[in-house]
Amino acid sequence: MTELRDLKIEGIGSCYGGVYNRVKLEGISTIKDNLKCNSFSSEGMCKCEAQIEAADMNIEGTFKGKGSIRAKKFNAEGYIKLKDCPVNADEISLEGYIKCGELSADIINIDGVCHTEKIYGESISINPSLNVKPGFNLFFKASNISKAELIECTELKADGLSADIIRAGRVKLGKDCEVNLVEYSESVEIHPDAKIKELVKV
Repeated sequence: MTELRDLKIEGIGSCYGGVYNRVKLEGISTIKDNLKCNSFSSEGMCKCEAQIEAADMNIEGTFKGKGSIRAKKFNAEGYIKLKDCPVNADEISLEGYIKCGELSADIINIDGVCHTEKIYGESISINPSLNVKPGFNLFFKASNISKAELIECTELKADGLSADIIRAGRVKLGKDCEVNLVEYSESVEIHPDAKIKELVKV
């Protein structure tokens, strides 16, 4: 069996896709084609024009992509923007800002701001506090409200969330939440200052 090689880019460089063991990008990087690896890390600025599949994916800095991301563990600190593309993982952890088409994972922890159409998971936590390195919050200081059209999960705990529809077993919403419809099956806890148009137990 052929042993997979590693890829490392320091400074300014491009990756033309392929299959690797470890991919480490430091500086200003561009990914030109589909990439598959055991571990992926990007520190600095990365532009991705294709899909990425990795067991462990770690991003620190800014990451802009045009393709989907699939990982077992997805960890990011900084500014992530994916053009209408999904992020699918077993576990997602974010400190900062992410904009994408869809987030899907068993466990999702967002300590920052998320703008996406749909979020699916077992346990989802959204906290608007922006505990990221100085400078990153310049991208999203105008608003610390996360936005989603649809959230479906077993358990949701959220502050600073604007959503159209939430469907969950257990729901806990803070004062800066605004939702058109909340459907829950087990329990619900809503801050008195939260704005919920319709609350339905199913």
